[in-house]
Order: sequence, then C-alpha cells, then structure tokens
Amino acid sequence: MNNIETATKAELLAYGKDIIGVTFLNAQMKVEDVREQIKLALGDADQPKVVAPPAPRGRMVPGSHPSDINHISNKDRWPVIVISPDDRDNSDVIVSPNGKSYQIKRGEEVAVPPIVLEGLQHAVQDSYPDSKTMKVVKKNRYPFSVLKQAS
Repeated sequence: MNNIETATKAELLAYGKDIIGVTFLNAQMKVEDVREQIKLALGDADQPKVVAPPAPRGRMVPGSHPSDINHISNKDRWPVIVISPDDRDNSDVIVSPNGKSYQIKRGEEVAVPPIVLEGLQHAVQDSYPDSKTMKVVKKNRYPFSVLKQAS
C-alpha cells in the first residue's frame, strides 16, 4: 500500500491487521471509516473520531462499540504498569472508564489502555498527616509505577 488516501478497502484492512495490529470486526464498515480508524491508530488523524460500525441484525458485535477501544488500539502500544501491593488491602483494583471495567492484580506487570492509566492518575485521596495545621496532602489511592510509557 503506497498511499492511505488511495488504497482500496481490502488493502486498508490488510494493512491494519498485518502491519499495525488493528482488527476490524465488522466488514460492513465504509472505506472512509476504515481509513479514519487506521489514521487514528497511527496518530495521524486531524480530529479524533471513533466510528462505531453498524451491528449486523441488531446484535452487538464484540469490539464494535466506541467505548471498546480494543478494536482500534494496538495493545503493544499500551503503557505497562504495576500497582503496588498493599498490606491492608490485597484485593484487585477495578478501574471503570466510560463504563468498561478493567480488573488489575496488585504486584503484577500489566499493559493497560491509556484511559485506564489516566483513571489511576486521577484516583487520589486526601490525607491530613499534621493534625495541627490540617494541611491537606493528596496521594494516589492506588500507588502504581509506569514501567513502559505508551508509544
């Protein structure tokens, strides 16, 4: 494929699957929508736009909903994190951006979508270590480390 703008739908689908790891689960997508999804996955889109392909015969196809980023993202590009184990709480951490839940085991390296990392960064709690001054200190609710940034 020489040019994404002039490529046929078959060329775009093959390029998406074989070269950048984008899988399109719905063959009914328009060529313009496939082109836009590839541009989005490559980071070349002018205006980010998620196009939900029509579900055949009223059923929802896994990966066809705009909030299901697995159909447009390459998991190899996701950040890798580890959530620190906690002596008081050993349970898994649940992060639910946009209604989709991700269960993350503490102490294990795991690749997560960028939106999950953002959710963990915003999960903070207030603490008051000095009762005299009552100065608020914000700290992560689930302390974590980023081992590999998203590419």
